[in-house]
Amino acid sequence: MDAKEPMIATQPVHGTLIEQAVALLEHRPLDQVSLRRLRNEAQAAMHADPAASHIVLGILSCMEGNVAEMHQHHRIAINLDSQSYMAYENYIVSLQRSGFYREAWQLAQESLEKFPDVKSLLELAVRSAFYSGRVHQAAEMLEHRWHKISPETDNVMATRIDDVAGVCNELGLNDDMLSHAIEAAYETIRELASNVSSTVRWRRFNTMEWDGKPFLAYDVGLDIPIEKTSNINEKFIEKTLQYFALDNGLVITYASAKIENAEHYYGD
Repeated sequence: MDAKEPMIATQPVHGTLIEQAVALLEHRPLDQVSLRRLRNEAQAAMHADPAASHIVLGILSCMEGNVAEMHQHHRIAINLDSQSYMAYENYIVSLQRSGFYREAWQLAQESLEKFPDVKSLLELAVRSAFYSGRVHQAAEMLEHRWHKISPETDNVMATRIDDVAGVCNELGLNDDMLSHAIEAAYETIRELASNVSSTVRWRRFNTMEWDGKPFLAYDVGLDIPIEKTSNINEKFIEKTLQYFALDNGLVITYASAKIENAEHYYGD
């Protein structure tokens, strides 16, 4: 699961709404009663703190799989309060949870240009780079930027990033190749699962050996009902096989995160 810094807004009441929305994002099954309550409270707070209200509505739209509204609310929040890193931070999280890792990486870079010393943004940038397939860029960010912001602590992902980067080097997979493959997989998932919510619940790299050779797997767990997955498996394989296969040591898979204990077993 994505680690997040505590989110503190300038106005405590509306900051609490954001914290509640983030907490709800982690809750499964989705609590529809709490979602409706938070939506009503965010709309009621719109005049007092429109930026925070749009952040909350963006997070809630992400949970519902309403991508258009998610983008709309988060972009409005940034336009209303571009001097607050929180508007960027929460948009990045929503992009990640919606499978838009390339866009999350781009926004994370933009946010770090404005707020270069915010640790939580750097952590999100590292995660966005890593899980979008920009493994070596994630390693470079840790090497050149992390200890300037957090000199006393190592990033929790450092060892994992080094391991995956090493396997990529053995396989001859550069960041361009890997990021194109991963982006193609997410685009295919969104296309095939367009009629159901497909929020990302977990994603991880697995490194292993196959017949004595290194092997890299990228697994995605989605909030797709398990009965829906059989209908799109064949199309997923057909559409994405051109980007990765066993012969180049890379495979990308997805599964329903609604399987009991799936998140505990797979989650980062």
